[in-house]
Amino acid sequence: MFDNTIHSLYDSDKVLSTLYNKLFTKFGPLKTLASLFIIPIVLSYIAGTIEGTLYNKENFIGVIQDYTLYGLWLVVFLSVYLYYRFSIFTKEFLENKIQGIIDKSNITSDQLKYLDGKLSSTIGGKRIFKYLKILLIVLFLSFHIQNIINSFNPIQHYGYDIWHSAYHPIGFVILKLFNLLYTTLLLALFFYKFLSNLIGFAWLFKKISNLNGFLIKPLSPDNAAGLRVLSNLSIYFMYMVLPFFLVFITMILRGTKFLPGQQISFLSLILLLFITFFLPLGFVHSAMKRAKNRELEYISSHFSFVNESVKKKMNTNEYGDKFLTDIDALEKMDFLYSKTEKMPVWPFNFENLGKVLMASLIPILVFILQLFSSSDSIIYNWDKLVNFFTKIFGSH
Repeated sequence: MFDNTIHSLYDSDKVLSTLYNKLFTKFGPLKTLASLFIIPIVLSYIAGTIEGTLYNKENFIGVIQDYTLYGLWLVVFLSVYLYYRFSIFTKEFLENKIQGIIDKSNITSDQLKYLDGKLSSTIGGKRIFKYLKILLIVLFLSFHIQNIINSFNPIQHYGYDIWHSAYHPIGFVILKLFNLLYTTLLLALFFYKFLSNLIGFAWLFKKISNLNGFLIKPLSPDNAAGLRVLSNLSIYFMYMVLPFFLVFITMILRGTKFLPGQQISFLSLILLLFITFFLPLGFVHSAMKRAKNRELEYISSHFSFVNESVKKKMNTNEYGDKFLTDIDALEKMDFLYSKTEKMPVWPFNFENLGKVLMASLIPILVFILQLFSSSDSIIYNWDKLVNFFTKIFGSH
């Protein structure tokens, strides 16, 4: 049904196709990523041993204590692995599960082919979306170049020296090379895939919703109108954002205070968590809401028709079998109306919502930890804020 889109998940990209179809198939995903993670660490330790930069000194960050770097590399490999898991789930979703949630009486095979073509173009980086890929690579590359510039004189930029500065050429070359491959090119490619999938599936759900193409089952036992699989897809999107919080966790472990730009980035990640879950489902929500209203109107109209029939029979004292049948029908329609009223208008139940809240709780706890661990936080300066406002309002 969506063969072109399945191909676009990673087979259309040479880097991901090589990584997933060759390395992952031959060595397994975890062994491959572990090897890719261990290689630069081993080389970094060798460089630290040769140049004497393994340990922290006064105004110096050594290889062993560079937790932020480990966190950043972990972000890359977790992201790559999670996208691999996401692509497996999505392939199964597009091959099998989506057929059970599409109302084929409202969507033709030609319309499905059109949707497949547009979605595969988005995920595969064709047309305008190829510029998004280029933009992200340029953006990540600019960060890498800025990092190289800062590393030439880290004391001026950071206030301390680091093991991979220009003063330590072996560590400098090793780290900048692996950062170029991992945190620049590979992470940029992953981020493009993440965004293109998020935009693509949100667009797909919008189009299906506009065509009244979702097969909505108001009384489905999954408490999600038979569309629970869509919330599972959104949860996978959300999981792909979570690794980025590792950078902030390692910053706290390292004792680094959050600068204003980093605080904005942190809060933006929390916002992105909710966007990744609710953006694709927002269009499904609209379809479910319309379906619920249609169902209630349908039951209500039939209830009114039968109710009028009952009234007429009562007026003419016709209390035979037909009257009893109508009374039984009214009771059943009343029960059906009550059940339909309870139909959810979001394709998830409380279990899935709990997963979202728990995942969101992790970064919020990180932020709270930063508040208590940083002397620059609001908590440690609360008395100054109170005095400040007291002076303002006390002067009037």
